[in-house]
Amino acid sequence: MLSAASQNVAIVGMNNGRAPLSDKALRQGISYAVDYDRILSQVFQGEAERLYGPVPKGAATSLGDTIGYKQDVDKAKQLVSGSGYGGGTIKIAFDNSKGLHEQIAVLLRSQLSAVGVTAELEPLTSAVFSERKAKKDLDMYVDESLAWINDPDYILSLTFQCEVYGNYADYCSPVVDDAIAKGWAMEATDPARVALFENAQRVLVDDAPWLFLAQPNYRMAMSSQVQGFVVRQNEVPFYYDLSLQG
Repeated sequence: MLSAASQNVAIVGMNNGRAPLSDKALRQGISYAVDYDRILSQVFQGEAERLYGPVPKGAATSLGDTIGYKQDVDKAKQLVSGSGYGGGTIKIAFDNSKGLHEQIAVLLRSQLSAVGVTAELEPLTSAVFSERKAKKDLDMYVDESLAWINDPDYILSLTFQCEVYGNYADYCSPVVDDAIAKGWAMEATDPARVALFENAQRVLVDDAPWLFLAQPNYRMAMSSQVQGFVVRQNEVPFYYDLSLQG
């Protein structure tokens, strides 16, 4: 089995566009409620590393573990109780063809209950999940995302730019949009550009539109006799590179 570090991200999106998850304090409280280490060990069983923010480890300008949430149940309870959450049920949707996503949802429901948030699992077929996600018709949703280009501008514009198609969490920030707009015209190593995207990451983590969970490893079953395989940024396998040893 081939297993390699990846910039694929496993997340739980929270619907920023409708109550109760339009409340930033509630989203922050939920972010502190999560037992990230348990998800890494129990769901991914060591085949993933922690994701701390919107730009994954290994990508340009990533702030890694200098940002992000760690489980703090007391702080989570404080934020939840101080938010506008009125005790209603929040549904955690997932594609029922993806077993790991269901495991995440099950653990998350239990962890939210411990801080006073009532959650209910919402298993959906792949087609219905995709359709409702695109319509922004889900409370919370377990998902994964892989940017094919290793650049913070591209990464953020896929899922966090205001009203862009892939922004399923319905998130919008003038600060993030400003960084995206300015970044296209700047050199990748320009210190001003780096500073823009570092600030955008901090704003995004504070706004907590997603639960930033993990970077699952790229995995592929492969004979030890096969050589020449290269894991590319887009993780699309190119078989013409392969040959048999000997």
